[in-house]
Amino acid sequence: MTLHILQTRQSLQRALPAIAAEDCLLLLADACYLALSDTLPKSHSVYALTDDAILRGITLPDTISGIDMAEFVELSGQHTHSASW
Repeated sequence: MTLHILQTRQSLQRALPAIAAEDCLLLLADACYLALSDTLPKSHSVYALTDDAILRGITLPDTISGIDMAEFVELSGQHTHSASW
């Protein structure tokens, strides 16, 4: 199980071929703008760093769980692998 950490809008396209069914996505920095589009996989758990979303004026939809840094650390510990894109 892998946590895919997306940091830019373009990172999703690079990550998609590597995302398995049981993997999760975490949106950081400018990747939070992906929350405004319909390009995120609907069959995966998607999280976003709340502070990054707020900084960009983004209100997260109900389909994306907002987390803080402590929850980011906890989420990382729940996954065997992580990949930054």
